[in-house]
Amino acid sequence: MDRIKIAIDTHHSGLNCCTSVLMAFRDKIGLTEQQCYGISSGMGGGLRTGNVCGALIGGVMVLGMLFPHDPTTGAAGKAYNAELTKKLQSRFASKQGDTLCCVIKPCKAQYQS
Repeated sequence: MDRIKIAIDTHHSGLNCCTSVLMAFRDKIGLTEQQCYGISSGMGGGLRTGNVCGALIGGVMVLGMLFPHDPTTGAAGKAYNAELTKKLQSRFASKQGDTLCCVIKPCKAQYQS
């Protein structure tokens, strides 16, 4: 399964970046299509304000589903999730040039749609 292709195809169908990432990992995170839509609807366009890119937010959501910090994982679970999240952010910024949607895709009209 090519997760990148799934994410790109989903995005090209008109869904936002966060939804596209979640849809690419549905089989791993146990969400239905409708749950992916519902959770991620407001994340497009960097939370509709040009802030953190929805693709990055989706990636962090996936990490949270795969490596959750909850009362049973304690401080070690929190530290591990934080480490994974920081690594993802660093890799994302390195590949995209930034983590902010307004820098990656500087088109203010998209934030209003």
